Amino acid sequence: DKMSVVLIENLALADLMFAFSRIVPTLGNIIAEKLAIGSTLCGITTRVWFATCVTSVVTIAALNVSKLTCILFPFHARTRTTRTGFYISILLWFIFISGNVIAEFVI
Repeated sequence: DKMSVVLIENLALADLMFAFSRIVPTLGNIIAEKLAIGSTLCGITTRVWFATCVTSVVTIAALNVSKLTCILFPFHARTRTTRTGFYISILLWFIFISGNVIAEFVI
């Protein structure tokens, strides 16, 4: 299924961003023995962490729905294309990045 490949790539990207948004600041804090990244960058890494964490979870859910539709509707393979997977991935990232921007102004 071509759409699943795109969703798995999106999941890998979100997981890498999740890992680096936690590992790099934590290592800097351990080495400097204080909050080395500053309060502004701390807020940014927290927002990146939240967006990538939620995007990973929702991408896994979309992947499971994709597999379910493969089982329930096996003859609708034309709708599960690479383009559809790409659009779903872009939509997921747009929703959670815009949610973070809105939360920045509300909080």
